[in-house]
Amino acid sequence: MKMKTLSEAQRELPKILKQARNETIGLTDEEGNLLGVLAGVDEDDLDDILARTPVFRALMTRSRASLETEAPISAEALLAEARAALAKERTEGR
Repeated sequence: MKMKTLSEAQRELPKILKQARNETIGLTDEEGNLLGVLAGVDEDDLDDILARTPVFRALMTRSRASLETEAPISAEALLAEARAALAKERTEGR
């Protein structure tokens, strides 16, 4: 795994994102503490990641339950709601 500091990542973001398609890039603070990881994902990977998030699972459970009492929730509406909830979590720092 290649390591880059956050300041390097800010200066070289397009280059680092291209590198992350083929190899994992560790992001560190200036002291060398690992803060995060960049790794390329394709659509199948994204589907797997979404399916593992608690918010998405709760939405799927609600969707299945609604089939018994209401009209089905469209996949587009479900995905939009999941993305909105994840964005809200990120802004709130969870």
